[in-house]
Parts: sequence; C-alpha cells; structure tokens
Amino acid sequence: MNRRDITIFATVAALLLVAQAMTVQGILGPIGQLCLYLANLFALYVAVFSVRRSTSMNLNMYLLGWLVLFILFFVLANQPLMLALFVFMYAGLYHVRGAVGYLMLFAVSFGLLAPFSISVFIISAVIYAGLRWLVKNHAGLMGGTFYMLGSLLFLAVLLPMAYMTTLTSFQDLTKYAGTDYVRDALRVSIVSSTISTVVILILGVPLGYVMARWRFRGHSIADTLIDMPILIPQPVVGIALLTLLGPKTLLGQFLYGAFGIEIAGTMYGICAAQVFVSSPFLIRAAMSAFQAVDPKLEYVAQTLGAHPLRAFLAITLPLASKGIFYGSILSWARAISEYGSLAVIAYTPTSAPVLIYDIFNQYGLNEARPVSVLLVIVCLWAFIALRVLRAWSPSRLFSALREHSHDTNKQAAPHVG
Repeated sequence: MNRRDITIFATVAALLLVAQAMTVQGILGPIGQLCLYLANLFALYVAVFSVRRSTSMNLNMYLLGWLVLFILFFVLANQPLMLALFVFMYAGLYHVRGAVGYLMLFAVSFGLLAPFSISVFIISAVIYAGLRWLVKNHAGLMGGTFYMLGSLLFLAVLLPMAYMTTLTSFQDLTKYAGTDYVRDALRVSIVSSTISTVVILILGVPLGYVMARWRFRGHSIADTLIDMPILIPQPVVGIALLTLLGPKTLLGQFLYGAFGIEIAGTMYGICAAQVFVSSPFLIRAAMSAFQAVDPKLEYVAQTLGAHPLRAFLAITLPLASKGIFYGSILSWARAISEYGSLAVIAYTPTSAPVLIYDIFNQYGLNEARPVSVLLVIVCLWAFIALRVLRAWSPSRLFSALREHSHDTNKQAAPHVG
C-alpha cells in the first residue's frame, strides 16, 4: 500500500471504529454487535480497495454518505441494527450512483418520516428520477428550478392519496370489496360514467367541430357557456336539474308519461348530472383537436368528389381522434368522481362517492378510508387500460376500419373476365 492508501485506510478505520464503540455500549446484544461490526468492516473494505482508486472527492462523498446514515439511524432514530442494514446496502451499491440516491431517499423517509415513509419515498423517488434526467440532458438552472416548483405541486397532490393508501391494509380492502353495497356502488359509478362519456362523445364532438370550424353570431357567447358547468357549484347543478326535470315539473311529467323516464333517484338522473359537469372537458379537447387539423385537407377531399360527411369521417375525425380520446379520459374521470349534484338529484342508486361520504358521516374516517382506496384502485386500473389504448393510438382504429372496408368492397365487386 502506498502513502495515499494508508491515509485512506487510517481515516476510514478511525471513523468506523469510533462509530462501532459508540453503538455497542449497552445498546446491542452480541448478535447485534456482530452485525454492526461486519457492516462497518464491509464499508471499510469498499473504502480501501475500491474508493482508493477514485478521486479524493469521491472518497469524501462516500464518507459523507456513511455519516448521513449514522446520524439518521443512530443519533436521531436510535436504531443501530437498521444502521447496520443500510451500511451494508450503501457500501454494496456505492458504485451504482443512481441506486445510492434512491437508497438515501429511502433511508431518510424510513428514518425520519414515519408513518409517511413509503408514501414519501415513492413520491420523492419519482422526483429524483426526473432530476437525474434533467441533469443528464443538461436542462440548466431554469429547467431544474421549474421542475422543483412543479414537484412541490406534484407532492401536494400525491402525498395525501399515497398516505391514505399505505394506511389501508389488504384485509380491509378485501373485506369491503366483498360487500354487496360497495360492489353495487362501484358498478353504478363505472356504468353511469361510461354512459355519460358516450353521450358526451355523440353530442360534444359535433359541437366541438362546429365551434372549431365556423365563426357565427354569438360564437363568443357559446364559447363562454361551454365552460359554465365548471364554474357552477355542484349542489346547484342538482337543484337546477330537479327544477327542470323533477317529478312535479312539466317536462319531468312529460318524460315519465311518454317514455317512462324518471330523473330523480334513478340512473337517468345520475347520468344527467354527470353529463352536465363533465361535458366541458371533452368539448374543449375536441375543439383543440379539430383546430389542429388543416381545413384544406377536407376541401381537397371534397373537390375530389367526397361528400363533406365522408371527408369528415375519413380525414378530420381520424386526425383529431387522439385529442378527442384525451378529452374522453378527462370526461370519464370527472363523471366518476361527481358527488355534489348526485347527493341532490339521485342519492339512490348510490354511487361510490355518495357511499363514501355516507359512510364517513355515519362511521368516521377509518371506515370510509378502505372504500375510498377501492375507488382509487378502480380509477387507476381504468386509467392504465385507457393509457394502453392511447398508446395504441385511436387513429389506427380508423385506418384499420378503412382498410377492412376497402377489402370488403374489393371482394364484393363483380369479377370481369
């Protein structure tokens, strides 16, 4: 060993021996002392035979990381055995710099932020991964600053949901998932939000096309009214719908007498409220998608003899389908989360948000939390499925349908000998 190796060995050994002496005095039994001794010995081995080949700065960073672990798990948390475990992992992963970062995040969250440990670690790991990407791609000071500011909002949104999920045991989830009233409420929410989204697609896509393509008298007023459902408080929506479509109103009596449709306390009422509150998201997305499509493409198709409807279905709609699909996702998510108007117009059949609030009022937070987590899980699975469909690209569906139609027409054409 040269002089530099001896200096490194002496420095690291002195630090580890002091730490070993501090942590064994009446705190750990023989097995615990052995574990901590082996962990520090392994850390010393890594320092002498690995770090010595690097720069002095890398050695200092290595010692700083070990010191952070020592302060976290011995000085602050008073958990010497956890110190031994993390020292083993730290020394073993030191050369994988990205892994060391995640390990330190886990150590800080586990040592200082209980009972938020898992939630904070997951969210901070996502933020750390983004920071690594920014550094790797030389985003600069402004990019890093903007990312950190956005991460604060990201943390404020995800931390409550992540913490609520980690506090709920798997046994509680299976217990409530097996009850009929929870399954019925989830079914009502999923079915009604899906029906509402389909209704908005049928009515909102044409409206978005008209608003994007033509400027007519009152266009600015109509453009403002599209966003009106977002501004109105949810209970007011339920009261307004009951005022118009309630059982004692003229229109409500007509719908019941002519079609047997009753709005209050039925699935029709739930869908009506969901369509009202979630329609702006899909209409706005459709407008933006149609505005991004060059109208000249339609004009060219029409000059070649295509009917305007055929040009719309064959050219404009496939090109705008991705934006419309995004709007459908937002509209569905808004519909399934609706509570305020449903509590007024259709308390039964009970949707999942209404059931959660009802359980919270009657039995408290601990009983309402598992049902809330179940609804979150259902929404996450739905979003995963929708993201898979989105990655597949809705425009491919139109292309496949056009190719199938073209092949069918060729097969149906008479053969000329």
